[in-house]
Parts: sequence; structure tokens; C-alpha cells
Amino acid sequence: MGQFRWLTLISADDGVKLLIEPAFPLPTARAQAALYDSNFPALILTSEDIEADVGRLESNRVQLLGPIADFPGGRTVFFDDGLGNVVNLTQRILRHGGTSQKLY
Repeated sequence: MGQFRWLTLISADDGVKLLIEPAFPLPTARAQAALYDSNFPALILTSEDIEADVGRLESNRVQLLGPIADFPGGRTVFFDDGLGNVVNLTQRILRHGGTSQKLY
């Protein structure tokens, strides 16, 4: 393996895998920087309670890239993962007649 490293996370529940690797070589680092500068998320996560999750992020000094924003169908917030990536956290909400219901 030498200088190359990566981390693979596998869910015990359903076997979903997440591969995390550094931005190497240089073209990858440049692409990562361009995505970050465009506020384009490298990862999108879903939340059942975005306010609570944002509270946990803030208590761990995670840099939010803006406030929680409403969009048709839910709420979203972007944050910096500390490694040069933008992460998007989204909570989907179904709205009926002025009321909101969580989809989860």
C-alpha cells in the first residue's frame, strides 16, 4: 500500500458502504477545491431532526456554511467537514394545508 490510505465504513444493518479517501493526486485536490468553492456537497446526509443535529454539530465546533434554510419539501444546511469538503444535511418534510409532517 505504501503512501496510499483510505477508510471504508460498512453498516452492520444493511451493508451500505462509505469509502473515504484523501484528495490525492493533485488533479483530485484541484477538483475537490473547485467543488468546495462552488458550495457543491461531496456528501449529502439525511436527518430526522435537523435542529438537533445542527446543535450537535455546533457543540462540536463544526463550521456551518450558513443557517438552516427551508426549501420545497424540507430543510437543509451546509457545513465544512474539516477536510476541505462541503457536506449537506437535509431533512425532508411533507407539508399539507399549512402543517408540516416529518417523512420519517
